[in-house]
Amino acid sequence: MKNLLRQRSGLALVFVLWGIVFPNILKSQCVTDFTITPSPCNLVSFTPTLGTNYTYSWLFGDGDTSHTVSPEHLYVSYGNGNATYTITLIVVDSVTMCTDTTVKTVTVKQVPDPSIIDVPAKDFVRCDVKTIVLSSTSTTAPTNTNYTINWGDGTPVYSSMSPPANLSHTYSDFGVYTIVSTVTGANGCQHSVSHQLILAATPYAGVTIQPGAPKCAPANIGFIVSPQTLNLNTPDTKFFVYSNDGSSVIDSYTVATLPPIIYHNFTISNCGINLPFFTLFLEAKNGCPLPAVATVNPILIDTPPEGDFEISPKDTNCVNELFEFTNTSSLGNYNDVVDGGCDSVASAQWSIFPISGPIPMYTITSGSLTDYNGFSATFQNDGIFGIRLVLDSRDDNGTCSPDTIVKSICVMPDPVSSYTLNTHFGCAPMTVTPMNTS
Repeated sequence: MKNLLRQRSGLALVFVLWGIVFPNILKSQCVTDFTITPSPCNLVSFTPTLGTNYTYSWLFGDGDTSHTVSPEHLYVSYGNGNATYTITLIVVDSVTMCTDTTVKTVTVKQVPDPSIIDVPAKDFVRCDVKTIVLSSTSTTAPTNTNYTINWGDGTPVYSSMSPPANLSHTYSDFGVYTIVSTVTGANGCQHSVSHQLILAATPYAGVTIQPGAPKCAPANIGFIVSPQTLNLNTPDTKFFVYSNDGSSVIDSYTVATLPPIIYHNFTISNCGINLPFFTLFLEAKNGCPLPAVATVNPILIDTPPEGDFEISPKDTNCVNELFEFTNTSSLGNYNDVVDGGCDSVASAQWSIFPISGPIPMYTITSGSLTDYNGFSATFQNDGIFGIRLVLDSRDDNGTCSPDTIVKSICVMPDPVSSYTLNTHFGCAPMTVTPMNTS
């Protein structure tokens, strides 16, 4: 018993020691440090002492952060002296979740201010003009020693010890260019800033409808983009294609992606939303104040009727019993080529034909085979007959194909009753059993 108690006491001591020692061992494995390698000016490299099995969070002291293992960071402080920043590194062991934080400072050289403005202030955008005028707005001019402007068009770089003031440059072509302003300070450090310059020509848009375009919805219609639209717009131009057909679809293209034929799918009729016609819009936009908009109209789209009818009292009945056929079709919407405007009136053509059995013999009791509302009929012979309804918009000039629906009826012969008896003679009392043979 004493040995058992000693064993348990020893085990408890081990657990206590492990609880004290093990966390410290883990913590010692994630104690972090890092080295700082500055460049002659303001680019600094940071290298941690731990490996890659950790997550890193770097706070550079200027508002920027990084989660890479060994980052580089460019500090930007305008001037000709030095600037000091506080760097914080937080590491987390991805296995044990141990966390450690190290804080150091770094001193870098300040850099000159390369700021320039577009004169007059036009945000580096020109319309139908190929000349730009720049001036320096550097806040470190007293200690700047050199200024360069790279125009981005392959022409010689401007270089001067004096700040540019109303410096003009003319480009040979419209387009998008990157202007880089670089300034050297008295401490030997350089700093650059880039601006995107857009030299745009007044946008152009032209489009026509393809010949023979469909007019019955759904109608996926092609529109031919003019060669001028494809070839004359500057690279910054964007194109937007849309219609007033109630859809929210807006297709967008660039100069590089605009195809020679654009398509728009019209799924409803202009008459269905009370419009005299649809219009397709091709809009071209670039750095110029006003877009170019090309339109195609009138675009007339019809929707066909959808045929359907009901049979009552049921689709199976006896000869000489009444069948009623009632038109329950949905009307289409179409552009009336006879009277103009919109219409939805449809014509109906009914027909009766044999499916199984003889040619049907019937009598129409109300309506007719051209009555839109339907008709009633009795049949003098039995069989399975088909009832066909062909529904067509009356004055749409055949834009949409007629809709056809077929249903079948079964006409049964009148029943003929008959039976037989198991016996016809006998003495009373006699039992007779009849058998139905109808």
